[in-house]
Amino acid sequence: MSENWVTVSSKSIKKPSQVQKKQNGSASVGKPTYSDAPKAPVFGEKSQFDALTVVNKKSRPPTPKADGDVAKPKSSIPRPSKKDGAKKSGAKHTLEAVAPTLSGQQFEELYQKNRELFPDNPLTWLKDLTGNLNLKLDQLGQANPVFSGQPEDYPSCLIKPEVKKVLNKSIRDCSFDMLQVFVEQLIQSITTDMSKGFSVYGSQIVAQILLKYKPQLSALQTKKFQELVIANKNFPAKCQTIMWVLGQGGVHNLDVGLKVWSAVMLPVIEVKALAPYAVEYLTKLLKKHADGVDKVGSVIDMQQYFLVFDATFADNFSLHASLRKVMRAHYPTLKKLTVGKMSGNAFQKSFPSFLARLKSTSAQTDIQKELLEDAALTLVSEPQCFHVWQKVYPEYVVQSSVLLNHLADNWQENCSRGLDYKLVKETVNSFKEKNRSYSNKTVGLEASTSACLRFDEVQIPAARSSMSLSQSILIVIFLAVLSLVAFDVHQNGGFKGSTSRKLLKDSGIDVIVANLFSHLSSTFTIIKKFLIKNVPIWIETTVVYVEPALDFIWNYAVAGVKYLLAVSKPLRMWLAENVPYFIDWLIMHPVWTILYNYLVDIWSLIEPYLQTVQEKVQQMF
Repeated sequence: MSENWVTVSSKSIKKPSQVQKKQNGSASVGKPTYSDAPKAPVFGEKSQFDALTVVNKKSRPPTPKADGDVAKPKSSIPRPSKKDGAKKSGAKHTLEAVAPTLSGQQFEELYQKNRELFPDNPLTWLKDLTGNLNLKLDQLGQANPVFSGQPEDYPSCLIKPEVKKVLNKSIRDCSFDMLQVFVEQLIQSITTDMSKGFSVYGSQIVAQILLKYKPQLSALQTKKFQELVIANKNFPAKCQTIMWVLGQGGVHNLDVGLKVWSAVMLPVIEVKALAPYAVEYLTKLLKKHADGVDKVGSVIDMQQYFLVFDATFADNFSLHASLRKVMRAHYPTLKKLTVGKMSGNAFQKSFPSFLARLKSTSAQTDIQKELLEDAALTLVSEPQCFHVWQKVYPEYVVQSSVLLNHLADNWQENCSRGLDYKLVKETVNSFKEKNRSYSNKTVGLEASTSACLRFDEVQIPAARSSMSLSQSILIVIFLAVLSLVAFDVHQNGGFKGSTSRKLLKDSGIDVIVANLFSHLSSTFTIIKKFLIKNVPIWIETTVVYVEPALDFIWNYAVAGVKYLLAVSKPLRMWLAENVPYFIDWLIMHPVWTILYNYLVDIWSLIEPYLQTVQEKVQQMF
């Protein structure tokens, strides 16, 4: 497709092929066609906009940067006159006004043209469509890079279904590795274009559609994207746009969303301009996937967890009070995703960090309570942490005394959670020996000694919960009698000729047991007759009273099914339209040919052996 576009000027617009010249002798560029652009645009080297507009990039000045820094146009690029500016301001240059007007036919023609020009390069098709979309939306400016207050499918919901269908086709033409490269180049292109003051709405729309199809692409290069965000943290609009693009994977996948948030957004949560969006994204993510939190694996490591902890509780952390309040609301969930899913090795590495953050004061502040609770949970979850505690004790004498006092104050609760008393006793004895070797001037020595003595006075008796002597004697007697009876029965060849049977008969216990069995048998017979007589009556009465309710439930169930069928009609129509395309693609995929060839090779290898086995089986029978 050859698409014509015009540069707005104060002159009247003439035919596309003409080149107008101004009265003062300076050149004014006419309307170049899309075919004048390079055949295979290189997306991401300079920028996707530059790749598509090499010919006409001198025909219009860039729009102001989103970060407030205006790109300086070259002297050869004419600025629009006041009259031009008046015309532009009068027109409705908004995303809501322009996006719905994009022609699906034009994108389809461009897609087909690229397929003909570059038949073996589907990545180029997608890059070209993205660049063309950016070109059509470039003059709108980038006022709101994260689309605050808009639906989760904004701005892709603004474009026509025909345009979206073309983009989806182009995305599905690319392999997973191609899409991974495309995402990296897309992010880099966004930073380049925004530096030049260009709008990146087109890139955001394509990214939103792509990451709905393959959400995991967001979480593949988080380290690289984290470095990019940190490097541009002084340019909030750039960072917010990158965060928004990567966050689109989390809209449809909680695991991906948490990885992106913890790896890309959390490290810059202390940046004042970026913190609101990072907290807002986390809130939306956990709200949307509230039912799936328990199914998520360990996606937040301990280093990230301590950053969450400091952002939530530390007074010296630069986070606004309102955002800190929101983080405290989310903290239990984030703690569950981290501490609740840690392995033993992670517990051992994190325990010194809990000790280091404890304060010597006895005041139970929120941060102190949370640290003590987490440290106790670590000791319960991983017993090896006691050995780590003994090693680092000389560095954390004061903090250890605080933790020991906490364990003593909540001993019964900790024991019910599985705290090992033997390891506690061993650790306390180790601390006592080390305290004897320290001088009296050691900081925290007195408090640690006092805390250790608490376990001698209070905790040891409470921890000794063994079986009483009388219970033990009764169990021994019962086992001895049972063993004698079993030996007697075995020695006499059965219970009837055994000494135990004679003793029961002589003592009258045999008669009592026989009478008891007779009474039980007669009682069972009476109950059986009663049930045979009354159960049919009960069933008939139940049917009379329950049948109307069952009819009522059935009618509502039928109405519910009809409603679901009506509501799901668009989805079923979409499936009916797209599933055949997917099946055709699946059938035509080269993997089946490869699989068939492998099966043929395998069969050719095992066929001689099967014939030999078959002959041997026939000889046997």
